[in-house]
Amino acid sequence: MKTWHRAWVATLLMTLVASAAARGMDPKYLPPDTEIVFTVNWKQLLESDLVKSNKQLVEKGKEAVKTQVGDNPLFKYLSKAGFDIFQDLQTISIANNGGKDPTAVVVEGSFNVKKFSRAADDLAKENADSIKTSTIGDQTVYEFSLPEEKTIYAALLNEKVLVAYLAKDELESAMKRAKATKKPSFQKNEFAVLLSTMTPKQSFSFVATGGALSKLMQGAPVPNGDAAAAALEKLDGLSGAVTVGREIDFQFGVNAVDDATAQKMAQDAQTALPVIQFMVNQQANRDQKLGFLVEVAQTLRVTSQGSNVLIRGKVSAEAIEKIMKSAPQ
Repeated sequence: MKTWHRAWVATLLMTLVASAAARGMDPKYLPPDTEIVFTVNWKQLLESDLVKSNKQLVEKGKEAVKTQVGDNPLFKYLSKAGFDIFQDLQTISIANNGGKDPTAVVVEGSFNVKKFSRAADDLAKENADSIKTSTIGDQTVYEFSLPEEKTIYAALLNEKVLVAYLAKDELESAMKRAKATKKPSFQKNEFAVLLSTMTPKQSFSFVATGGALSKLMQGAPVPNGDAAAAALEKLDGLSGAVTVGREIDFQFGVNAVDDATAQKMAQDAQTALPVIQFMVNQQANRDQKLGFLVEVAQTLRVTSQGSNVLIRGKVSAEAIEKIMKSAPQ
């Protein structure tokens, strides 16, 4: 397969990532060395009151997606597999251990196993030079050869879960964890603590250890990247989430050393909120377009959950309407 064809294979997998996700991500499919995970709850997002009340924009968005992927020859295989990204996709998660490449992609949805397998087999036959099939037990594995001598090992584990890993042994381990009933464990305890802030109701969520984020920032072509990397190295971890309903709820979290420290940090931050709200109000007086931020700042609250310090707030439906009216068409 030509290089650009191999790139389409990667695009297919990554488009599933970008298009994802009302069921929450199951952590048992994440590799034990995971330190970063980003999850999109596509189903929850599409079924939210805010999205349902803006059908015209949603339809425009769907048409835009179809236009973008229309030239991708691999999407005909999704059609053959009976998979509709707007109807069948539930959640998708991208995992990373601090390296430059994702270590795992977990897609949850509704799959027609027979159709999907036939479509995948056809894809492999037509691109035999870059897609190979193998087995782990009775599970068919698809090996996608990508540029830079990289290989993705993918498998449809059942009618609800599609996974892809950079290492075949990790795929095998995930298959074993999928059948296990015990709670998954991770090498970094702070990552496991951060995962407790994620819920199935969140539209977008991420958790990351400070060390992993620091590695990603080192040498990054951004202003003061090395300084940011040094600061992140001192943090146990960060988390964040956005929940779209009739309004938009958001939260940002920092993992403290212990529960007592988190509680003290939350109390201090809550005390400092009036100062932040005053500064936002001053800025809004200078620029009327930022007026909605005053309302958002008034909703901010700081609490602790175990060793996590959480900052929560919301954007009201009225504020969203103002933002949409002022935004470029």
